Amino acid sequence: MNMSAPQDTASQLVEDADESARGNILLHIRRLSAETKVILSDMAEKLEPHRDAIAMAWWQTAASYEGLSEATINRLACVNVGEYLSDLKAGRFDAYFASVFAASRECARADISFTTLAQSLTDYENACLPYLRTLYPNLSDRSGVLQALDYLYLNVHALLQRAYFAVQAERLRQQTERLQQVNELARAVNSRLDAPSIRRVAVGYVERALPQAAAIFLTVDPAHEAVTLAAVSHKARPLITQMKLAEGVTFPVAETRYGECLSRRQQLYAPDLALYETPLERQMVALGLWSAVTVPVVCGAEVVGLLSAARPQRDAFHADDVNFLSAIAEHLAIASHNAQLYAQLQTAHDDLQHVQQQVVQQERLRALGTMASGIAHDFNNALSPILGYSELLLLDETLSERGHRYLEIIRTAAQDAVSIVARLREFYRERGEREFVRTDMNAIVRQVVSLTQPRWRNQAQERGAQVEICLDLAEDLPPVLGDVSELHLALVNLVLNAVDALPQGGTITLRTRAEGGNVLVEVSDTGVGMDAETQQRIFDPFFTTKGEHGTGLGLSVAWGIAQRHHGDIEATSVVGQGSTFTLRLPAAEGETVQTRSVIAPPNMPSLRILYIDDEPSLRTLLQDMLRRMGHQVETAAGGVEGLAKFEATAYDVVITDLGMPGMSGQEVAQGVKAARPQTPVILLTGWGQRLHNGGEARACVDAVVSKPPTPQRLAETLAWVWREKFIGC
Repeated sequence: MNMSAPQDTASQLVEDADESARGNILLHIRRLSAETKVILSDMAEKLEPHRDAIAMAWWQTAASYEGLSEATINRLACVNVGEYLSDLKAGRFDAYFASVFAASRECARADISFTTLAQSLTDYENACLPYLRTLYPNLSDRSGVLQALDYLYLNVHALLQRAYFAVQAERLRQQTERLQQVNELARAVNSRLDAPSIRRVAVGYVERALPQAAAIFLTVDPAHEAVTLAAVSHKARPLITQMKLAEGVTFPVAETRYGECLSRRQQLYAPDLALYETPLERQMVALGLWSAVTVPVVCGAEVVGLLSAARPQRDAFHADDVNFLSAIAEHLAIASHNAQLYAQLQTAHDDLQHVQQQVVQQERLRALGTMASGIAHDFNNALSPILGYSELLLLDETLSERGHRYLEIIRTAAQDAVSIVARLREFYRERGEREFVRTDMNAIVRQVVSLTQPRWRNQAQERGAQVEICLDLAEDLPPVLGDVSELHLALVNLVLNAVDALPQGGTITLRTRAEGGNVLVEVSDTGVGMDAETQQRIFDPFFTTKGEHGTGLGLSVAWGIAQRHHGDIEATSVVGQGSTFTLRLPAAEGETVQTRSVIAPPNMPSLRILYIDDEPSLRTLLQDMLRRMGHQVETAAGGVEGLAKFEATAYDVVITDLGMPGMSGQEVAQGVKAARPQTPVILLTGWGQRLHNGGEARACVDAVVSKPPTPQRLAETLAWVWREKFIGC
């Protein structure tokens, strides 16, 4: 490692030495008599042949000093001795003393004490004196020359002393400055808690503290098989780019010199990168980087990173530079550990916050679910008479065609409302698999046209626009398997979207056809159309082109329904010419299922039924339905009244509402089973097909019918109860 500074000239000597010592020496040099200068030059010329012997004597002396490298010792012994003699021979006395001073600075930088320096000069004199006495047998008679030499050496000693302390002072100043830089770095990195920022700050400080140095930071994988370039200083960035590397690039340790640093967990100094055969070092040399220092960043027992600096000269780093990098690495290790702890803490905090949000969300959903369940119950009670009586009226064969069509629309609207209530129940309970039935899409299209008529005809006419709907329905269209209410909703949304696209009026065409095992329903309009960007986003939730008048949910809901039916929706449009939405659904296999009868199965006897409900309209509806099926029905307005009637009279079946004041339907079922275990109990509920309690209450219920009840559903349930309880099949 290079411990030397550039050799000082006479002018640099003047700048670095004490003024008094410099003045004394230069003054004495100027006062040397011509005769003395001739003698000194003659002495140097005569000592020239013995230069190697003198250098060997000096080499043996210098080799005993700790802290001097072999290269430095050789240079001091050979080069300097030659320079000394050449300067004296040519009469360059100021250069001679400058060379002596430069040598003293080198020794001082190697931490050789001043006493040792003074002794080295004495050793040098003693090495020269035997030759001087041989050359000048009468040297003792030449007192003037000896006095001149002694005086010169005394002044050299004084100069060396001051030079030594000047060097030590400079080293202390540099060490203080480096310590301040390390402290600044420590404050900078400790104020940060993210690892990337810490690394960037570190390489920036290294670059500012070490002139001409380019710095990088690399992270190390746990197996020490690869390193990743994590941070690059300003000077290193163009070099890294030329090497076709970048932050985040990972490369094997085997392609670098870093393996030794990782295995020993010690600093690695490379004074000459040309000596390495690894690909990375060859690239560095090609870019003019000749020496580099790498120090490990050790966190606990693991090497987590490497801090490396490179310079464009060989052997360009001093021991102080390496110590500085090592100090930075220690602070980086602490800061990296703190950043790791902070990241773990932040992750734990985020997880906790996520859990808290989930808990809050669950509580909110539970509260909203309670409200939604009450709303669903009340809506089902309100819808029950509408759907039930429309079903009963549709069974009347004397009904006119118009009346039959109107009742079909009422029933369809009520069924759609029931489906909406069912989806509201799904808000507070897990969604189950829906039962798909064979559905005629032509019938769905006709019903949707009737359901949306107030929007496309009446409201359009109110704003002065004329909207017409044309039907082009294929004959013998195969059925699809689907949820009727959801398919209604999907087509309603498509039709209403087409109406909104006709602000000045126009035509909407609904077309059905079969194609490749699928049933296609097309909804076309002659409206404003859509550009390409809008077409890409029309099925995104909450995307709307209608401003405050739109929710952005209609088409996304329709798309979701198509997906649940294993289908799809496609849209084509031309600006100014209109749009076409195509709903594609897989066709069902087999023949269309015929409408099921709502009359009781053959051979089923008339049953004596007790119906318990606190809603008068539902009691009347169920009574009419059951009597239409041929059963005998008695009603009760609550659980207490119902149990009293049950104990007084024998009934074949008991049907009870679930939610009633005073006594719930589950309590009624328990009372019935306690009195006559063989009597079937059917639970009628607007809360969905679930019981709030398990165990005994659930065991007392034989069947559950959701509100609003339909004649078909009641007939099927009574038939099942009759087979299970009375004939055992």
